[in-house]
Amino acid sequence: MRFALVTAALVGAMSMLLADPETVERGTEGAGRYLDGLVGGYVEVQRVKAVEALERGEHEAALTSLRDLAEAGDSEAAGIVAECYQTGQCGVPADRREAERWGRHAAPPSDASGEEG
Repeated sequence: MRFALVTAALVGAMSMLLADPETVERGTEGAGRYLDGLVGGYVEVQRVKAVEALERGEHEAALTSLRDLAEAGDSEAAGIVAECYQTGQCGVPADRREAERWGRHAAPPSDASGEEG
């Protein structure tokens, strides 16, 4: 799934860059922001589709998508998976260890210095 996300984003970004010379003139920083936005938008759409599938009772397919998104770095998807295991809903039994495992994916990276903001 991670490869598919990156490939789709790169193909989309490259076609936009090649079609719009002004984007190229703004430099790689602008292109990087564009790519980040493209990937983020794709991930958000996939997460929304997965949540809608959960609401329809399509638990297995939805959790597969959410797990893939979480493993690709989507902390919101990881939080949803963690909640499913915490509550024992979404077609999975309650499992504290799995909830904690996915909760770690959902948590923001800790500050290496140990100090808070």
